[in-house]
Amino acid sequence: MGKPLVSIIIAAYNAEPYIGNCLDSVLCQTYGNLEIIIIDDASTDKTRAIVESYGKKDSRIVLDSMRCNSGSPAARNRGYEIANGDYLTSVDADDTIAPDTIEKCVEELDKDPELDFVTFKMMMVYPESGEIKPYPINSSVPEVMTGEEACHWSINYDFAPNGMSRASLDKNFPSETKYGQYGDETTTHLILLKAGKVKLGQGEYFYYQWQTSRTHKFSILKFEVLECRLSLK
Repeated sequence: MGKPLVSIIIAAYNAEPYIGNCLDSVLCQTYGNLEIIIIDDASTDKTRAIVESYGKKDSRIVLDSMRCNSGSPAARNRGYEIANGDYLTSVDADDTIAPDTIEKCVEELDKDPELDFVTFKMMMVYPESGEIKPYPINSSVPEVMTGEEACHWSINYDFAPNGMSRASLDKNFPSETKYGQYGDETTTHLILLKAGKVKLGQGEYFYYQWQTSRTHKFSILKFEVLECRLSLK
């Protein structure tokens, strides 16, 4: 039996300053059986041209585009629709992953058929200061938990619920688009809730805290998070 195919979804909108670093980190993975799907969310800069140049050098890259700017949840949904992988994950266009991140996640899923979701080890990167520190995980969160337990802990941000899942689980829950940028939150909680087992993984994901990042700013957009939470009730 061959190695499982891993589909990595990257939603990109005006990511010209970052997309190269993101793709470099994905392409240098120690695990090679990858399908790298970039969804250009109607960028107005050179994002598409940069991805096309990478695609000419590596056949694992698949580029698709949204007809109009629709937000990252909708763009990721498009990626999931065309993904062929046994396992699915996503990386933000302005973030990177360590060279062995995908391999570590695949190893965990391969060795335990009851495990449906393995998280990344989230590393917070502050480019302005150069500081890198791990996301603070509540010491009460177990390394392995049921999906229901994982959903509970994730709602309170007691661990970062980003990671890799089995395609059979992820494709059943497309990202919610009505809540804007934060619609992914609702979907992530539902995926965890329906998972058989969830494990805290060791594959590092570098989450860049850019001062101009939409998700980093404190703004009225944060109310979208509250709407997402209420929709779970």
